[in-house]
Amino acid sequence: MPIQDLREWLDRVDELGELSRVAGADAVTELGGLVDLAQQAAGNPAILFDQIRGYPAGFRLVANVLTSYPRLALTLGLPPEYGPKELVAAWRSRFTGLTPVPAAMVEWGPVLTHQDRGADVDATRFPAPFWHEGDGGRYIGTGCIVVMRDPDSGWVNAGTYRVQLHDAKTLGLYISAGKHGRMIRDKYWARGQACPVAISVGHDPLLLLLGGLEVDHGVCEYDVAGAIRGEPLPVVAAPLKRSEAAGDGASSDAKKLAATLERGIVDGKLDVVTAEALQKLIAAACRVYTARVEAGEQFTPIARNSISATDVMVTASGLLKAADLAVFELGMWQSWTGR
Repeated sequence: MPIQDLREWLDRVDELGELSRVAGADAVTELGGLVDLAQQAAGNPAILFDQIRGYPAGFRLVANVLTSYPRLALTLGLPPEYGPKELVAAWRSRFTGLTPVPAAMVEWGPVLTHQDRGADVDATRFPAPFWHEGDGGRYIGTGCIVVMRDPDSGWVNAGTYRVQLHDAKTLGLYISAGKHGRMIRDKYWARGQACPVAISVGHDPLLLLLGGLEVDHGVCEYDVAGAIRGEPLPVVAAPLKRSEAAGDGASSDAKKLAATLERGIVDGKLDVVTAEALQKLIAAACRVYTARVEAGEQFTPIARNSISATDVMVTASGLLKAADLAVFELGMWQSWTGR
């Protein structure tokens, strides 16, 4: 059976004699330096920090995770006694032709046990270290994965990017140019939309390993993890995005309906939906679009250049007629609102 979480990984690493424990380190002045010293030579043990100065016992942090052959082999599901040549050969053999195994969405996971929301959120409760000389601040996300969904394809990317702790309710996320997460973020921003993200810390180190690799564009790291594990990786929907997750089904249905209507045009079957159903569909779309724009979102009601000028004129004329409005009234409204 594959390793299920970070705690099991720590137990297995400890059994191998590959884990050191440090109590009482200072997250700002000591922890980062101790990790740098440990990383000066490959093969040094992983370090589990506990009782970090200023934080309750149990608010632990593990570092120097994947810097020995036994720990790397264990993480990849290979025999920890493999040396470097055996490890490289086994990994090449396994990775070549690896078929991704889709992740399995489950209703509940241990990550949901403790939740803080709204005024209770305080990210400074966690020991975010000052890792390196010259860093602009303390970083809570270095061995993290940042989970993002492509707004066009629905592809989920889980990359490892740096996450800085600014204050109790503010984190900064840096993604360098060319990275998959940056591409996804830019798509949202080009539409005037915020980019939803979920940041995971304290997970199975296999996800950290894959988050730092160049997994192919369009392939989810979760699915590659499933292939390496030999079984699907169980995942949960981020709690504050459950409404959006539920909406994924509605979005999928809308895309299917749009495709059906487009096929009807191509096939000359314009009555794939009744006139009454089409009226209700357009009315609902107008109301939702208006509500979202009034709430501060900035995007056009249709993708640019997705319909012809004639389509725009006919539909706009029909909407004005249905609302018993004249064109000059639209012009007056635009001058009043500045839109």
